[in-house]
Amino acid sequence: MSLTACSVSVDTITLDFGSSKTSETFTLTIQGLVEWSISCSESWVTVNPVKGQGEGTYSIDVSVDRTGLTPGNYEAAINISTHADLHNRKSSDMSIKPEKCPHCGKQIEKYLHPSPTVDIIIEMENGGIVLIKRKNPPFGWALPGGFVDYGESLEGAAAREAKEETSLEITLTSQFHTYSDPQRDSRKHTITTVFISKAKGNPVAADDAQEIGVFSKETIPKPLAFDHEDILRDYFK
Repeated sequence: MSLTACSVSVDTITLDFGSSKTSETFTLTIQGLVEWSISCSESWVTVNPVKGQGEGTYSIDVSVDRTGLTPGNYEAAINISTHADLHNRKSSDMSIKPEKCPHCGKQIEKYLHPSPTVDIIIEMENGGIVLIKRKNPPFGWALPGGFVDYGESLEGAAAREAKEETSLEITLTSQFHTYSDPQRDSRKHTITTVFISKAKGNPVAADDAQEIGVFSKETIPKPLAFDHEDILRDYFK
């Protein structure tokens, strides 16, 4: 099996391990000066290597630990993300090639800008915080959150995203930190503002959430998407 990836994209391939197969190898061909990373949300799957950089053809080994698994056929979704190497780019490289203004025909230079997002740490009345398991890439467990709509405040976006993904009405208590690593999101450059909030009731997974749960510091599930492991490490300090 082989996959060709280029530019900035997120691809998913499904490997079938049948009833006894314990390993699979596929070829990943990278086109363009991008970084790439590979992940799988299944705890019984190990991928090697998990990241790399630059053009080339890479052999990816995927192995399965069937210990404790019920006998049967198993499939695993392998997620491949590619993104521009933003850390090694000069600020002068962040503009797109000149294009013509659709109104006056003058050559103009269009600049790329990070997208604002919010993430919400929801503290439940009976203890623990809410995490969702994402149904869309990047996969993994994550804090509820998402992109800020045009004309929307950060606070408004936080309340909306929390309601959409957890079905909870939250009360914002404080603004925590802002995280801006250009590679925190494999899809594009985002800057997230994290809010701490409180909520009552039972969270129900909706919208981008495939599963949902309430966790303590000791029971945080893995893997965590984006830079949410860093965010929670700061939160639990």
